[in-house]
Amino acid sequence: MTFHFHKHMFGSAMALVVLAFLMVESAKADEAAPPITVRAEVDKPTIHIGERVRYTIVVDSDASVEVTMPPFGDRLGAFAIKDFGADGPKTLAPNRVRRQQWYLLDTFLLGGYAIPPAKVRYKLPNSMERFLESPALFLTVEKMLATPEAMKDIRDIQDVVDVPSRLWRVTLLVCGIVVVIVVLIVVGVWFARRWRERAALVERRPAHEIAYEQLDRLQAMNLIAAGKIREYYFRLSEIVRYYIQNRFSIYAPDMTTEEFLDAVGRTRVLQDAHSDLVRRFLQHCDLVKFAKYNPQPFEIQEAYLSARRLVDETKQMEAETATNEKVPATVAAQN
Repeated sequence: MTFHFHKHMFGSAMALVVLAFLMVESAKADEAAPPITVRAEVDKPTIHIGERVRYTIVVDSDASVEVTMPPFGDRLGAFAIKDFGADGPKTLAPNRVRRQQWYLLDTFLLGGYAIPPAKVRYKLPNSMERFLESPALFLTVEKMLATPEAMKDIRDIQDVVDVPSRLWRVTLLVCGIVVVIVVLIVVGVWFARRWRERAALVERRPAHEIAYEQLDRLQAMNLIAAGKIREYYFRLSEIVRYYIQNRFSIYAPDMTTEEFLDAVGRTRVLQDAHSDLVRRFLQHCDLVKFAKYNPQPFEIQEAYLSARRLVDETKQMEAETATNEKVPATVAAQN
């Protein structure tokens, strides 16, 4: 009887010791948790031609950390973005939140591809803004499987159909088309040469004059009052991009926001403060244009003032304008 009682007491004591050990380890793990972590994942490592893969960026952070997720674009490496969305922030635990951003990707090229790292901007309390990247992910694209479901829409080649011979009419038609094409090419080359000759005599207007006119015209359109906020942001961001291209001779009409910012950064045409201003401005515009973010009135006003401030602080001075007089126009003004 006494033996069993002591055995029971010993087992209870051991259970209490193990429980206390686990609580201490859990507390240590909580203390050691970094203020922010970033990871990326795909729902499948291998896809077939025409199949889509879901790519997700997951950011866990302390509630006091300011987090800026990567802006949405139209491509992610070798993959086209067909859809995207964002979730969060959601509370994981006291003082801990999770943000997620997802993309539906597809491609029609076979092989192995790397999805580039996701770059997340964050700022700790009383600290400078920093970046944290997720590891790159690798994805394999294989041929379509020859299953009945995959082959049901593929039809056999039809038999050759004899067409009545009207060779002379076809020949005349082809010759007439060729003659018209040649005439159009000759006329087009002539007009293009005349246009270049006339453009060479036109003085190049300073980029800031064009930008000021476009900004004033945008304000006069009253798009915000009409509820066309996304159109307003599309036009405002294009004004800034075209101004930078015209002002610093950067040709980037088809680049995504991140590619455009990388091009500006590589050329070092802007000071760090102005480069940061452009980055924040364009990323804010992308949130409104692509992520369906509804800005507050003060944010809309701040975006417009940021665009005007960039032009004010980077415009050509009189000495530069005098040096560039009678230079052929190379970048057309945005209409």
